Amino acid sequence: MRLILLFLVSIITINGRSQSSTNWETRLYGYEYNSPKEVLLLDNEQSIVVLGKHFSKKREGTYGLLKMDIYGNILKEHHAGSKYKTITSMEVFRDRLLLIGHNGSNSWDKKLWIQITDLNFNPIKDMVFDSIKVTDFPSPKIKVDSQGNYIVMLNGDSNLIKFDKDFKVVWEKKFENEFCTSNSSSCIRLEDFIFDEAGNIIITGNGQPFYDTNAKYLYDLFVIKTDPNGNQFWRKTISSPNLKYYGHSITSYHGEYYIAGRQIANNTNFPNKEIDITFAKFSNNGELLFNKPIGGSEAEICSKILSNQDGTFYIIGRTQSNDKEYSKNNGKSDNLILKVDFKGDILETLIFGTTENDNLYDIVKTKGNTHVIIGDSNFGLDRLIYKEWKIYSKKLK
Repeated sequence: MRLILLFLVSIITINGRSQSSTNWETRLYGYEYNSPKEVLLLDNEQSIVVLGKHFSKKREGTYGLLKMDIYGNILKEHHAGSKYKTITSMEVFRDRLLLIGHNGSNSWDKKLWIQITDLNFNPIKDMVFDSIKVTDFPSPKIKVDSQGNYIVMLNGDSNLIKFDKDFKVVWEKKFENEFCTSNSSSCIRLEDFIFDEAGNIIITGNGQPFYDTNAKYLYDLFVIKTDPNGNQFWRKTISSPNLKYYGHSITSYHGEYYIAGRQIANNTNFPNKEIDITFAKFSNNGELLFNKPIGGSEAEICSKILSNQDGTFYIIGRTQSNDKEYSKNNGKSDNLILKVDFKGDILETLIFGTTENDNLYDIVKTKGNTHVIIGDSNFGLDRLIYKEWKIYSKKLK
């Protein structure tokens, strides 16, 4: 009976969705610790690719790639990676899918791994870079610059690597936190990066305090801007003696940079409920224009920020609050979508979810104001807790 239930949960799709509707919800892969990570819109703008963790019933952790049309119909499923090959991020470039991750069985001996496939997940090229070490968190990411070169962000012996079109290393860059006296990876952690119109690279992340070697148990949010060759123009931080700051996701609008992250009260309470989303704006030359906390009486955590053409932004994540604009909470934590403007003011708040724990991780625009958002949800089965993929298509205001 349990196997039958697992099978049913793994394929269930919300009924009532027509073949041409762009408003739908799908539940997939109801098994232990399954969680989607990223979603990308393919070049034809008629289909998406979702990457996420997908445990098999043999409990061997692999990653799943899922291709769907924008109406929620599954076009292709593929199990990628292996016990020792983990995919952490992806990028679409023309008619190719770039998968990046690490290869190795030990946390101290993971090598950079990149695989290129076609858009139906058929492998074209598989590369392990034995001389390039990576850490699990934050995960390596890959993007393609305007010249068709590959820029890899990672945390290891290097932080930024430029590969040419044949995946030969052009340059490697390492960013330092001169106030951190240990060799720990927590000195500086890169989490996300973008290109601006001039091809400059703008990076956000967090690290141990950038202002005081004696500061304890604190983290600062940072933004680094480099030229297209990785040479640093400036580094700016958001710091406080009472708060830990983390930068998670970055985007731009009209030459200014917007970061969504979190701030946590620097106390020893457990669980620490004093967690808010932080929304910050930097000018082109690194001036901090604002830094605003967003949240209720409990914890709010963000995963991604997406810019719109009209100067508004969507910030997605989760909320555990049940007051103020978060009073519609349905369970332990609910999905959260915030619409904010370029001044940092909240325009709309959307909360939805189950009576358990719900989280959102990534968002992509498809048609008009319709967006595909991915996340996960906990559910109980035989007194055990499982996670399943949740994929939503919603028309956002």
